[in-house]
Amino acid sequence: MDIAMSLEEQGFDVVEAGNADEAVDFLNAHSDIRIMFTDIDLPGSIDGLKLAAAVRD
Repeated sequence: MDIAMSLEEQGFDVVEAGNADEAVDFLNAHSDIRIMFTDIDLPGSIDGLKLAAAVRD
């Protein structure tokens, strides 16, 4: 949350997802996202490392 607030203060548009599944759904619906910041320990069907690998691929 602190990082999200800091990024918003820097002028970035920030979108937060409650879990990896939400993040995947959002990223699939918004192809204009250019940067993703994730935690390793995420609730949902995949963790942050698998989320990053899925987004990369």
